[in-house]
Amino acid sequence: MGDITQTSFPLNGWTYLSDSPIAIVFYQHPIEHHGGLPRITTRWEFAKPHANAVGRYMSARLVQEMDCVQGLSRTIDRQARLHHNLEGPLLMAPAAEEPWVAPDPGSLDEVVFKKACAPR
Repeated sequence: MGDITQTSFPLNGWTYLSDSPIAIVFYQHPIEHHGGLPRITTRWEFAKPHANAVGRYMSARLVQEMDCVQGLSRTIDRQARLHHNLEGPLLMAPAAEEPWVAPDPGSLDEVVFKKACAPR
């Protein structure tokens, strides 16, 4: 998506993490820990609309918990919004906890995992 300084996305308390042709990812600092496992809140701003059963969306907010020892993560809260910057109608309500999965190598999910599991 190019240089983050060239985007129109306000940071508003979010810290830039990574980008790809698909999305720009920000996270909230500091990363929280619950029961010894890091939980990271990320904001995804998509270059093109994503779609699910509820509709098309341009931004999403995820809360993920990481098992850094096992190399797994799970989403414990997910929201999608019609417009960028987490604005507009809520198109995906917070989800129930999802199963543990390994991030795909080289993916933005892997970047998020590595950030959450980095030494404090």
